[in-house]
Amino acid sequence: MFNVLGEPIDGKEPLADGEWRSIHQLPVPLTQQEGRMVTLEAAIEGCERILQDEFAEEPERAMYRIGSLDDIRRQG
Repeated sequence: MFNVLGEPIDGKEPLADGEWRSIHQLPVPLTQQEGRMVTLEAAIEGCERILQDEFAEEPERAMYRIGSLDDIRRQG
């Protein structure tokens, strides 16, 4: 977790790399977004599984707009 300045607030190391962007920019139009839509139930289940640290060993990038969390495991 990070505060509004991008500093870690959960006791973990700061990010060493990554793309920093302003929060004051237009969102990507839905027609140009990649990834898969999932049901609300799948999204809630995914949040619960993440909070239970089921995916603690997965890199954050593996979870970026992929669909359901089970798709992470299928990616290998």
